[in-house]
Amino acid sequence: MCRLIAIAGSVLLCATATPMAAADCPGHPDALGTSRAIAVDVAHIRRVGTMQYPDTLPLRDHEIVLTFDDGPRPPNTARILDALGAECVKATFFVLGNMAGAHPALLRRAHADGHTVATRSQQHRVLGQHASAAEVERDFDSGAEMVAVALGDRKAVAPFYRFPGLSRSAALEQHLASRGVMAWSADFGADDWSGTADQISARVLARIERKGRGILVLHDVQPETARALPKLLRALHARHFHIVHVVSASPPATTGQFKP
Repeated sequence: MCRLIAIAGSVLLCATATPMAAADCPGHPDALGTSRAIAVDVAHIRRVGTMQYPDTLPLRDHEIVLTFDDGPRPPNTARILDALGAECVKATFFVLGNMAGAHPALLRRAHADGHTVATRSQQHRVLGQHASAAEVERDFDSGAEMVAVALGDRKAVAPFYRFPGLSRSAALEQHLASRGVMAWSADFGADDWSGTADQISARVLARIERKGRGILVLHDVQPETARALPKLLRALHARHFHIVHVVSASPPATTGQFKP
């Protein structure tokens, strides 16, 4: 059973929260850990992330959801998985179809490590508002299918999607709704394609401190992000932030094409 949570006084999110022992990290007693998991039912909410939408996830003060876009890509994704594992932190990976096809073992590792695997598009093509419905549907379906094939299990793909370049498309939003998929934006970004690891870490911490809670978007394809992450996680721990892992309480999205 899930409980209905009002967001901004109007939108309802169906969620279950599972407490997790942040200190339960074998070999790392001072790890940041994952404080709790939220299972969301996309039947009750279609869109999250205040960078584009009115509402976000029902997070408490000092709670952060970590998300990574555009991978998997060696060696950066592997280094990020190592850093997350060392702190017993769980994240959500918004995966490109072509990258999943090129590096399936790395994607399977992310799933085996307990992270949420979601989709982004086939190859980071920003379709925008003027693309035809057929184009956006084909891009979503082919990307989701390739991620499912790489994992070898359609049920392993969460019904979460993030637009390439955060470029919203009404046609794709309608298609996502028809597939039972939640559209994810973010509450703050890292702009981690620019700057050194120290600059990225400082930028992220400043934005998190200013906002207080929310969904953070990083990119596991960026080498400086991989270098920044261990220090960033330690800084979040020192500042008493908590990591929330988001999973799906809904059936996986289907393309009608994938055959396990």
